Amino acid sequence: MMKTKSTKRALLSSVLALVLCVSMLIGSTFAWFTDNVTSGNNIIKSGNLDIVLEYSTDGDIWNTVDATTKVFNDEALWEPGHREVVMFRVRNAGTLHLKYELLTTVIEEKGSVNVYGDEFKLSDHLTLEALAYAKEGLGFEEMVENFFASRNPWFKMDKFEFGQNMKVANAVQEMAPGYEHYYFVAITMPETVGNEANYATGNDAPYINFAINLVATQYTAEKDSFDNQYDADAEYPAYINTQKELDAAIASGEKTIQLGIGTFVIPQTPADGYEFIGVSPEATKIVPATEGGRILTGTLNDLTIKNASLEGGSGDVLRWAYGTEGKTVTFENCNLIAKGYTVHFDVLKSNLVFKDCKLTGWMSYGKNGAASFEGCEFFADGIYGILRAYSDTTLTDCEFDFAAVNATDKYQDGIDATEGVTITAVNCTNVNGSMSDLFEAADIDGTDGKVVLQ
Repeated sequence: MMKTKSTKRALLSSVLALVLCVSMLIGSTFAWFTDNVTSGNNIIKSGNLDIVLEYSTDGDIWNTVDATTKVFNDEALWEPGHREVVMFRVRNAGTLHLKYELLTTVIEEKGSVNVYGDEFKLSDHLTLEALAYAKEGLGFEEMVENFFASRNPWFKMDKFEFGQNMKVANAVQEMAPGYEHYYFVAITMPETVGNEANYATGNDAPYINFAINLVATQYTAEKDSFDNQYDADAEYPAYINTQKELDAAIASGEKTIQLGIGTFVIPQTPADGYEFIGVSPEATKIVPATEGGRILTGTLNDLTIKNASLEGGSGDVLRWAYGTEGKTVTFENCNLIAKGYTVHFDVLKSNLVFKDCKLTGWMSYGKNGAASFEGCEFFADGIYGILRAYSDTTLTDCEFDFAAVNATDKYQDGIDATEGVTITAVNCTNVNGSMSDLFEAADIDGTDGKVVLQ
């Protein structure tokens, strides 16, 4: 009996202890022996791929090359014995190991007829020579001095065709961060060339327009958790440099097209989703197929054009265009200029976006859509300097230089918010006065829309 009572008391104590333990769990915190290690300094940092091309015509002064740089003298009249030399410096200014190609790309070549009555091309009678020097070393300074002082340098240079990669033998052109490579480049019309390259009077002078392109991509140097081969298949950016290449890309159904240096004609009404990306407005030009024609017209949906100059000449950049609800037409870092219409959407409906663009001349767009201009510059073309909005418009950080080309003709000057339309101008300037002056200059329909200046 005593044993039973003792057992009951023990069970009761255990239950109470369990209840107490649960109560402690609910009302406070368990204390256990614990330990922990925290990795609190995990920084994920992006690598930077940045390659710079510089040139020198004397070996002392170096200038950065961009899309507008003219390295060789384009005013020179080439004849047998004429030779021009330049040095290039390729510099890895980033933090990643890279591989690169230094190429010559023929943009356009026009032949002629020689004094014998035969057709010829200038490139057939020029030699392109180059010597790649991986880094400064023994004898480098003497080579530079000799290269610019002597018509016939003592060191041997390799010959290349226009359009080839001026590479170091068959090696991959690769470079670690902070390193530099040098290229001695010469173009010569040899003294052995005769009248076969002498164009006959009455014919156009032959010429060749070529670009020097530096392209780079990742190289297999940096390692991840496995090896350094994750970027073994990294490809160079591929630019289209001729109209023939552009036509072929469009025919193949390619929608994102990288345009190189040159002049191009794109479809007047591209299919939905096209993106044309140039090098810069100075280097990549888009023009009408015929003089006096239009670059773009018809229904334009989800069209994007970047880094190009759209030059309508005596025709139009964009006229009788239409947009579809929910679609967008975007121009970024573009110059748009024409003697006709620069921008003309008959019916907008879609979103019209301009960012960091220069627009010259007549601009108007129809109802039911929306337009935005950010960081844009507006100019008069000597006849028109007008932005006429039939759809709500936002102007942000824009500058207007609509000098009064004809102050008595309200069709030609200023900014017009038509009836029912709101134009909001945020941090915009008029170099010839106030923004209010521009809005007052162009009220052509006798009824004002709403103007908000911020």
